[in-house]
Amino acid sequence: MKYSIMIDVAKDVDTEYAVCANNACNEFLKLFPEHKNKFDIYMRYGNTVYNCKTGETKPYNPTISEQQLQNIADKNQYIKQADGRYLIPKESMEWYEQFGKRSDEQLNYGKISKPQVDWINTNINHMDSRYFHLGVTNKKLYNEEGLFGYGISCPQVGTFVSTSGFSQEQFKRLIWHEFGHVFGAVHSERDDITNTQYGEHCAHNGCVMRDVVYAGLMEANKPKLFCDDCIESMNRYLQTLTKPRTNENSLEIEDNTQELPDNREKDDNFKLKWREFAKELAIKTKTSLSEDKKDTNFNAKLVSQDGAYIRITASSANNVALMARDSKGNKKVPDMEVFTALAQKASKSGQAINFGDIKSAEFKARLLIACIENNPPITTRNTPKIDDDFLASIDTASANKLKTLQSKNTEKQENKKTFFEKTKDARKYLLEVKAKKNIITPIEKAELTYILTEEKRKQEKEDAIKRTGNEIDPRTAEHIVNSGLPVENYVYSSKSNRTWRGWKMHLDVVPNRNDPTTKAISEFLEELDIDHKIAKGGENGKGMTIYVGGHADASRLANELNSRFGKDITEPPIYTDQKGEEIDFNKTVTGRFYLQDIFQIQYPKSAIKGICPTDYGSLCDNNMSNLVTAIAIQENLISNNYVQGKNLINQDFYDWYIVNNLETYCAHKFYQKHLGDFYCGKDADKFEEIVFENKLPPIDSAERKKWNKIATQYNNILEQENSEAIKKMKILKNTYTPIDFSKAKPIHSLNPNSIGKQLS
Repeated sequence: MKYSIMIDVAKDVDTEYAVCANNACNEFLKLFPEHKNKFDIYMRYGNTVYNCKTGETKPYNPTISEQQLQNIADKNQYIKQADGRYLIPKESMEWYEQFGKRSDEQLNYGKISKPQVDWINTNINHMDSRYFHLGVTNKKLYNEEGLFGYGISCPQVGTFVSTSGFSQEQFKRLIWHEFGHVFGAVHSERDDITNTQYGEHCAHNGCVMRDVVYAGLMEANKPKLFCDDCIESMNRYLQTLTKPRTNENSLEIEDNTQELPDNREKDDNFKLKWREFAKELAIKTKTSLSEDKKDTNFNAKLVSQDGAYIRITASSANNVALMARDSKGNKKVPDMEVFTALAQKASKSGQAINFGDIKSAEFKARLLIACIENNPPITTRNTPKIDDDFLASIDTASANKLKTLQSKNTEKQENKKTFFEKTKDARKYLLEVKAKKNIITPIEKAELTYILTEEKRKQEKEDAIKRTGNEIDPRTAEHIVNSGLPVENYVYSSKSNRTWRGWKMHLDVVPNRNDPTTKAISEFLEELDIDHKIAKGGENGKGMTIYVGGHADASRLANELNSRFGKDITEPPIYTDQKGEEIDFNKTVTGRFYLQDIFQIQYPKSAIKGICPTDYGSLCDNNMSNLVTAIAIQENLISNNYVQGKNLINQDFYDWYIVNNLETYCAHKFYQKHLGDFYCGKDADKFEEIVFENKLPPIDSAERKKWNKIATQYNNILEQENSEAIKKMKILKNTYTPIDFSKAKPIHSLNPNSIGKQLS
C-alpha cells in the first residue's frame, strides 16, 4: 500500500499559504529519510487536484447535480450551493467549512472531526493509498466547548489548521506541530510529556511539540524542529505504519501502542470482542472501565481505586498493545492476571500468540509464562531466547517460574524423541568428543559439520516461521513483507526449445517480476533465450528457477549472474530448501542436477548436495535405493536390521547417513560414465572434490573400494534394467546446444539506472 498526505485548501486561502502547506509537508517528510519516498503529497485546491511530487494536475469537481443526488440513498450531508449543485460530503475544504460552521461564521472542529475520521476509514480499504488529511482554512477553529485552537488534530487521521494570524514561516511550524500529533510524537507511554486542556505535549524546551502557549510557534527560524524523543516516537510510528497485518490465526502483542500496525478495518466490528474482553478483565481486576470511542483503534482504560491503570489498545482483531502505570504514574509491566486473561482469549479463538517488538524483558517473560501455563499451551512465535542473560534481566519470581517450565518442557521433548533423533544425538556427542581430542578423521569431521548445519537450519527455519507465521514457505513470506509485492507466477519458454534436463539453478529473489532485480535478471535470461520461471514452486525459497542443461553453461551463467546482479541478489538464508539441497555455484546461485522425466526423484536426499538419485518407475518403488541398502548390508557398511524407507523414526542415524551418501555416490558415478562433461565439466576429479567435500572414504582405503564396487554393480543393473534411460541420456548429451552468451549485452553497457539505483 502507498501512503499519501491529502492537503485540502479552502478556495479563499491565498496561494502563498497553499504553497507553504506543501513545503511544510515536504520538509516534514525529509526528517525521516527512510520513509519520505513512501509518501505522495496531493492537494485539492479550487477545481484542481495537484500531485505535488510530479507536478501533474487534473480537474476536480467536489459537487454533484440535483439529478445525480436523486440516485444517492443517504442525502443527509450533501450541502446545496447557490448554483443549485451539492457539495459532496468530506471531499473538499468547502464542505468541511459549511458543515462545521458556527453562528459567528468560524469553524466548529468538534463537528467536523468525526467526518474526517469517517473519510479515512471509508477509503482505507477501497483506495490504493492510505491517506492522512490536512485541511487548510482562513477561519478560526474552536472545539465544542468553545476553546480556540490554531490547529486541531486527530492522531493517525489528520488535522485542520488555520492561517489566521500567522506569517507563512509560522504557519509551517503550526503544521509541523499538528503533524507531530498525527504521527505520534507525543503519546501516553512517554514520561516526558505534559497534559493540559490542549492535550498531551512535549516537555522539552525548544521542541515544536511544546504546549501551544509555550511552543514557540512565533519563533519562525529555529534550526531544530523536534526534540530527539519526538523524532524517535514518530519514526517508530512510521515504521509500524507499513507493518504487515498479523495472520488471522495469530494474535500479535506489543508493549507500546506505537508498535501497532495501522488500523485498516472496514468497520468497528473488531472492537466488539475487545470490548467484551476488557469488561471481563475489569471485573476480574476490580477496576473501572472507560473507552475512547472516538479513537480509530479500540482504546480502553482500566483504572484501580488508587489511580493505577492498564491501557488496552487494539488496531484489529489480531493486533493489541498493553501498557500500565502505577498509582504514582510510573510505567510498570501489567500484572500476571492480565497476561493470563489474554492467553485464554487467544486460546478460545484458536490463535497462536506472536511476540511483537516488545522492549520490556519482564513483559516478554510474563506473556511467555501465560502461554505455557495455559491449558493447552499456546503456540508462540518470535519468542525470546531463554538464556542466562534473559533470566538475569527479569524479576526473580518470573525467572524461577520460567526455569521450572523450561525444565519440564525439555523433559517432555526428550521423551518425544524418535530412535533416529536419539541415535543422531549420540553420534553427535561421539564426534564432538573426538574433535576435542583432535582424533577426528576428515570424513567424521564432515559428518559432524552436516549434523551441526542441519541443527542450525532447523532452528533458523523455526525462527523464520515465528517471524512470519508461515510454516510452509517462510522465506517467500519474508520477501512479501520486505518488498510489498505479492507472489506472482511467470514462465518463459525458450524459442529454441532448450532442454529442461540437467543442471537447474535457483536464485533467492522476490518472486514477482515487478521487483526491479527480478525483472532485470529475467530480461537478461530472455536475451540468452534461457527457460526460467518465477515463483510457481510452493517450496521454501527459490524465488526464481533457471533451466540450464550442461555443467559448463551452468558455471558460466552462475558467474554472469553474480557479476551482473550479485550485489542485488540476496544470499539464500541457511533455512531455505535450496541451501539445504543444492550446491553453491557462488554466494548467490545454487543448483542441482536432475534428469526430468528420465528419473523420478527430483530432490537430493543425502548429506551430499546437488545430485538427484536415479530411481525410476513409480515414485514409491525405491528400487535403486533398496539395491544400495541390500549391498551395503552385505558389505558390512551398515547394520543388518536397517530398512530403507521414507519413515526415519526407527532408523539408526549413522546407517541412514552412510546408505544415502552411498546412493548419491553411485548416482554420481553413473552420471559421470554416461554423460561425462555435460554432467561434471572437463575436470571430473575437481568436480568430485567440490561436491563431496570429504564425505567419501579416503581414496585408497578398503571402504572406498567397497563404495566403488557397489557403484559398479549399481551401474550394471541400471544399464540392464533401464536401458531406455541410457538412450535418452545419450541423446541429451549428443544433441545439447550450448548457451550463446554472445547474445548478452556486455556488463559495461548495462543501463546504469537499472538495478542498484532502482533499489536505492
